[in-house]
Amino acid sequence: MIVDMVDNDVIKDLQFPTHSFTNNASGKLNLNIQLALSKQYSEHLSDGVQHGMDSNIEQGKSSGVPKWGYTRSEITGFYEPNENFYYIQKG
Repeated sequence: MIVDMVDNDVIKDLQFPTHSFTNNASGKLNLNIQLALSKQYSEHLSDGVQHGMDSNIEQGKSSGVPKWGYTRSEITGFYEPNENFYYIQKG
């Protein structure tokens, strides 16, 4: 959609901190390549995070933020009661 908007002169200029864009054939090709690479990176990162979360669940490890009264053990990855557990349990 972005490249189509550039083709139709809806977007006149694009500027990025690490990349310069020229509105010609080679600039549009470069823009398409950069957008494809960013999409691939994002999808690969999403797959990696999902794989890590699934792996932790299969191993019985916790994920997310521990509930009040618990901390996550750095050794086992499991929730363990902390010093406030008794007070929260009584509350």
